[in-house]
Amino acid sequence: PQPNTSALPAPRTILNTGRSGGFTKISSLTGGSGTNIFTLRGSGNLSGTLTGGSGTNTLVANNVTNTWTVNASNAGSLAGVNGVGSFVSIQNLNGGTGADTFNFSGAGAISGSVNGGGGAGVNTLSYAALTSPVNITLSGSGSNSGFAGSATGGTSGSFNNINVLNGSTTGVSTLTASNSANTWTISGSNAGTLAATNSLAFTSFKN
Repeated sequence: PQPNTSALPAPRTILNTGRSGGFTKISSLTGGSGTNIFTLRGSGNLSGTLTGGSGTNTLVANNVTNTWTVNASNAGSLAGVNGVGSFVSIQNLNGGTGADTFNFSGAGAISGSVNGGGGAGVNTLSYAALTSPVNITLSGSGSNSGFAGSATGGTSGSFNNINVLNGSTTGVSTLTASNSANTWTISGSNAGTLAATNSLAFTSFKN
């Protein structure tokens, strides 16, 4: 049978299994034309496709270990106990308090922001599988941990609360620190750490 698809008005916060007045056995969701916020809580998950609609949309992960894949413009998937089979038209990705890993591949890009979230989890932003190099500019410390900054070149968008940063293995990726006191340690081939107020581990940056 075809998966069920629900069209929702915006804004909307969803995917909290077990609450009265909610919904069950809906495997795909489509947001409206406004701002949509999709939040995974409890044992909530979605096996089908989450479509953000034509507005500016955000997917917020649960407070568990999450692995995100971004393999097209504002599109990809979220793996984990509270996962999403696939998502499209999602401009912002927000992790939870656990460890979040964001893997960009192919021509993957997020036009808004990637936020590792709060908590003690170590958050990784990896551009290793992009088909072109990426240029990263750090703007300073993250709001909770790690660093914030922006990406240009093979991808786009901003990021926050990132502790580990992997450049593209294609071409020459560049990492530029913020205008503060920085201590660089080069401990491997195109890899090392950057220490300022917070610390960042990095790999696959030739410049």
